[in-house]
Amino acid sequence: MKREFSIRFILVTIAVAIAIFAFTQLFESYTHPHIWYIFAYCASLSFLSFLLTARGMQSQDFANYGMASTGLRLFLSVGVIVTYLMKVGESPLLFAVTFFILYFFYMGFEILALLANLRQNSEQVDNDE
Repeated sequence: MKREFSIRFILVTIAVAIAIFAFTQLFESYTHPHIWYIFAYCASLSFLSFLLTARGMQSQDFANYGMASTGLRLFLSVGVIVTYLMKVGESPLLFAVTFFILYFFYMGFEILALLANLRQNSEQVDNDE
């Protein structure tokens, strides 16, 4: 499961990086200057969040690990946004839009990966019965 996710994650991250690069070349005025930092943060947070959730799937305590992962992701992201807005404050609206686009993209990717894995697990349980 982790290996499959890692391969898909790397491929999606490369595709997103290429898309960001193309977007920055075509629409530089609509690109936040710290987009690569935002990208690295969202990608890293998504990967670490998945690892935490996957650990819960192995220990049959998925709900607790899933909630912990989601809560941790939320609070860390709010902390990053508030810190950026208070300390740097450069292009706050563009920062927020860029951040949430990448945040929700990676969250959606993680949810799809988890749903596919949960579907496989539930099919195995149904076949065992």
